[in-house]
Order: sequence, then C-alpha cells, then structure tokens
Amino acid sequence: MSRFSSLIKKFTGRGDKVAVSEAELSLVREFFVHYDDFRTVETCARVTGLSVGCCARARSILYERRELGLYFFEEGVPPHSYMRRLILAGFPGLSRDSRILEIGPGDHPIFPPWDYPNWHGVDKYLDGDTIRFREQLWGRGKYPENAISHGTWETLAERFARPELIGSFDMVAASHSYEHVFQPVTALRQARRMLREGGAIFLFVPDGLSDDVNTKDPTHTLYLVPEMVRELFDCAGGFCDLKVEVFRPNADLAISAVAC
Repeated sequence: MSRFSSLIKKFTGRGDKVAVSEAELSLVREFFVHYDDFRTVETCARVTGLSVGCCARARSILYERRELGLYFFEEGVPPHSYMRRLILAGFPGLSRDSRILEIGPGDHPIFPPWDYPNWHGVDKYLDGDTIRFREQLWGRGKYPENAISHGTWETLAERFARPELIGSFDMVAASHSYEHVFQPVTALRQARRMLREGGAIFLFVPDGLSDDVNTKDPTHTLYLVPEMVRELFDCAGGFCDLKVEVFRPNADLAISAVAC
C-alpha cells in the first residue's frame, strides 16, 4: 500500500462499501469545498440530504481522485510550486530581483533561493533537532551563505541577521508556519515591520473548518477561519486589501494582504 493510499485509509472510516453516483459525488464535493462552517460527514448528510455513509464514501472517492485534501495536486510534486504560482498571479510585480522573506521554509521554500538571489529565510528549526536541512537542497548544497537566519515569527525584527534590510522586503511568505505561533498578532506586526509600504504578505495555513485528520498537528496553536483571520489582521494593523481564499479544498487556505 502506498503512503498516499494509507493516508486515505486513515482518513476514511465509514461508508467504504456504499455505492455513490456522480450526482451524489457532486453534492458532496460542493459541500466540502463551499460550506462555510465546520465540515463533517454528519453535517454533510444534514445539508445534502444524503446518508452519513454516502457522504463518507463520496469523500473517500474525492480524496482518491485528488479533488479534495492535502494531496490535491499531482503525486510526487510538492505544493510549493503551486503556492509560488498563486502568489505570482496575485502579485505580478514580483520578479527574480524582488526581496522576499520566507518564514519557516524548512527543506521546501516557496521561492527557491537559487532562482531568487534576494531571498532571505528565517526558521526556528534551523539545523536543529526537528529539521536538519538536507545537504543537497536543490542539488546545490544548503541554502546560500548568509541567506537564512535562526528566528521566529514573533522576533523577526529583533533577531533578523540582516537588520539593514528591515522594512525593505517586497514579500513576506510562509507555508504552514504561521499556525505554530504563540503570539499571532505580534507575529503579524513583526511581519509588517519587515515589509516596505506596498509590499505584501502571503500565508498558507490549515483550513480550520476542515475535518481532514492529516491537517491536524499537536504543535498547531491556531486553526484559522476567515473571521479569525480578519480579526487578527485588524488587531495587528498596517495591512489592507486582505484576502482569504481556498488553496487546497478542505485542507488549507491562502491569505494575502498589502502593507499600507
């Protein structure tokens, strides 16, 4: 059994032998993509009029087809290239020469630093016990020298290794690191300090309304929903044009805003 298949089996536990029509699949897909409250098979049954078993089986099929969930994109391709594509579509002014600060890039930065020479990273697990960056990242060794610092969301402006760059970045980007913060408003204020006016922030975070067990993690301190995101940015201040959209259905959200 492949890792993907085992994750699907872990995710689905009911309705495995229930026959499901394409019309029923469509109803369940619409529910898990668009329902704006907590999405469970029980709620799916109530909203769609289908049985709980039918909703569970349909959800399983949709995951196998990669129409929902963390494995929405093709097998073997990390989602980061799709994240980059979405960011560049929303902010076409970004170029190879833009200053980009990525928070928590781990082994998979959204913007490959070898292609974006003004890329900088901050990671709390830099060469620590949890993440040890691969020696052959991108096939060229570790990150470029002096391109990445040890630090956290909450201490960006205080701990950043290049203080002369504070307030100069065109983009602050993060894939699945913001949901680990202990001070979410402070974290956004710190990110705002790193941006120039007119720069932008773009975050990918787990969808707090999803019932997908593969999006849950005991180290997550936040499960974000649009109303919570809006309140956090309002409290932080300094941002405008906030957008919250679905990235991978029933898995994660894409959040963007402009420094103003």
